[in-house]
Parts: sequence; C-alpha cells; structure tokens
Amino acid sequence: MRAIGQHILKASPGYDIVGLQEVWAPQDFILVRDIIKDVLPYAKHWTSGLFGSGLATFSKYPIVSSSLTRFALNGDPWPVWQGDWYDGKSCGSVVVAHPGVGEIEVFNTHYHATYDPVGTDDQYLGARISQAWEMSKLFRQSTSLGRRVLALGDFNSPPRSLAVALLTRHGGVTDSWGSLHPLPQTIPKNLTPEQGVALLGISCDTPLNTWTKNSKWVNEISRDPIGERLDYIFFNASSEFECLGSEVILQEKVPGVGGGSDVPWVNVSDHYAVYSVFSVKKVDPTTPRISPSGLLSSSPAYKDDSLIDLLEQALSALQQHLARAQSKSVRMMYIATPLLLFVTLGLMIGSVWINFNPRWTLLLVTVGVGLLTIGWVGCFSYGFFYGRETISAFTNVIQEVQLALENSRGGGGRRGVFPLRHGSLTQSSGVQAMPAGGSIQLD
Repeated sequence: MRAIGQHILKASPGYDIVGLQEVWAPQDFILVRDIIKDVLPYAKHWTSGLFGSGLATFSKYPIVSSSLTRFALNGDPWPVWQGDWYDGKSCGSVVVAHPGVGEIEVFNTHYHATYDPVGTDDQYLGARISQAWEMSKLFRQSTSLGRRVLALGDFNSPPRSLAVALLTRHGGVTDSWGSLHPLPQTIPKNLTPEQGVALLGISCDTPLNTWTKNSKWVNEISRDPIGERLDYIFFNASSEFECLGSEVILQEKVPGVGGGSDVPWVNVSDHYAVYSVFSVKKVDPTTPRISPSGLLSSSPAYKDDSLIDLLEQALSALQQHLARAQSKSVRMMYIATPLLLFVTLGLMIGSVWINFNPRWTLLLVTVGVGLLTIGWVGCFSYGFFYGRETISAFTNVIQEVQLALENSRGGGGRRGVFPLRHGSLTQSSGVQAMPAGGSIQLD
C-alpha cells in the first residue's frame, strides 16, 4: 500500500481522481491517505459486510456528498474461502465539486469474482448481472440530475460480457479504454502476454504479473492464456465529455516484503491499473439533453432492437440463476430435516443410555448431537434465511428487467429532457482505477 501511495504522490502529470479496491484494513486507507493528502486532499473509505467493502476514492476536488449501495446479490456464504459474501459487495459513490463544470459523480465498485474458467458454467454470473443492473440504474439517475458520471473499479467481467453490456447500453456509459482501442476485426493467434496488455488491455491474471505469473487463465476474446481485462473506467460520453487517452499502467515492480537486494521484485498488485484522461467542456444550458429514460421509450425513434436483445439475454440468465437458487434452497432444507430427526433421536437414546454408562454416554451424546445440531443450524439457515433472501433478490431484479423489456418493446416509457450542469472552462482530468488486491505494504 505504501508503494501505491508513493506512485500516486509522484505521478506526473498528477491524478485528479483515484479509485482503489480491496483496501480492507482502515489503517491501509489511512496510510495511503496520509501519503497523498497534499495532492489528493479529499478521500472516502466505505465499510460494508464483515470485512469491509475495500473501496476507497481520493479526489483533488471537494467531496460534497457520498453514498454506499450494497448489492442485493453478493454471492454465497457457504464457500467461506471465497469471501465475496462476507465483504458485502457494494458500489460507493462520491459527488465532487469541480470548479469549472460543477458536479461529477464518481462510482467505485468491486463485483463478485469469477471462480470458473472461461468456457465453463459461471455460477456467479447472475450476481454480476444483478450488480450491473443496479449500477446502471444509479448511472441513469445521476445523469438525469445533470451530473457527469465516472465509474471505475474491478468489474470482474470481460468486455463482451452481459454485465458490461448492461452498464453501457442500459446505463448509458462508455468504456474509456475501449473507446480508443477498438478490437481489430481479426484477433491474432497465439498472442504473447505483452501483446495482450497492449492490444486487449489485459489488467489481471497475466503471466507478466508476479502474483499471477503461474496463471493459465484463458482470455475470453483471444482464447490465449494471457489473462483478462476486468478493470474499467466508464463515463457518460458526450460532445462535452470526451476521453483523450487511456492506458494500462502500474506494471512496474518493487522490492518484495522485507526489502533487501536478495528479495525478488514484485508487482504492487495482482491487477494493473487503468488510467484515463478526459476533456470536460462547458455545456450550453439551452441545449436539451435526452435523458436515459428515453432509451426505453415506446416511440419508434427510441426503439432499439439491440437493447431488447440484451435485456432478453439478461432476463434469461437471471431466470436460470433464480431456478438454481430455488433448487439449492430446497435441497438444503431437505438435508436439514433428517438432521433434526437425528438430533431428536440422539437425545432420546442418550436419555436412556445415560443410566447405564453416564460418562461415555454424555461424551458421545455431546459430541454427536453437537455436530448434528451445528449441521442442522447451518443447513436450515442457508436453505431458509439465505435461500429466501436470494430468491427475493433475484425475483426483484427479474421484475425490473421485465418491466424495462416491456417498455422497450413499446409497452410504455416516456421521453424526457434535462439540462446538464455547465461550467466556464474546458478541463482535462486524469482518472485512475487502481485495484489493490494482492498488493503488499512496504515498511
């Protein structure tokens, strides 16, 4: 974390806004904040779940408000080693007051991780689609208020995923790196890791990174074991808000834990950082702007077959994952029922045997019934409480997508206009999304 702070402090040209992920410990946030306070004096760190959201945003401009949206679907508590559910996956946002152009809302997030290789069944796809849907609504709301939108973080979704498509098509934002580095019509075969970073914007799971050098993660687009692009900076592009440059940075290495010439050099994070520069211009307040609600208008001028197809795909995936959640909930309840019977039977047998051999009976009953009780509590809590909560969350987002789909097909919707806030100067801002997962603290 110290190395990341020093990088931000010494960057030339300096950054205006920086977003970090996986900053779990408050002391790590304080460490970075204190290092960069002279260049980025305003900061916000969000807490969520058992271990914290890990999200931290630093700004050159004053933060006038902040909020945290905890995602309705956060994964599964059963595989404790994954940790996503316990982190309370969220989206943190700050509204910064830019002296020239007014309010800019900056979203910082970290989606649920992908634990299944490319080409296999993705058990958490439904969660990420739901998270993208929630964020797309936040983007639309912010845009309708006349704010410029920046969204950065580890979205754990490749460029051609449903999650990214929902953010860009329904949320109305643009991928800054992708806008300047369009994919070639023909992807070269057998790309090297270096070509993957330069051509595809690979930011994680690359063999070039010391934390993932043994990774064999196959890229979704090239099908080469070169890693994935999961880190983005999105913005609500317009003629007054343009991306001038974007690149993958922070690829340099620092001495490993403990320092000294005999210690191997390591990357500061298992993810590289994304850096984008934007031009923000004065907006003519008399120019009407189409609100995001117009995207789903029944008017033929706003009907979009590609958006309809996207919503249909998202709806189908969500329904499949809802069915899985329902099946898993029922299955866990089926397991919990006989466990409860075994607990009852164990207590009954123990009450009889204790008269013949009190010591051993008490030991066996305590251990056996105790383990069965723990199993019953776990299965019942998972199947009933977590299961019902997950089913409700999937049901809600499915109903929202269904309504949007009906509107986009011509069943409703309304066009709207709103003026964007305006300023007096043309500004250029550098924004960096720097996932901090796997980074080390140097003393």
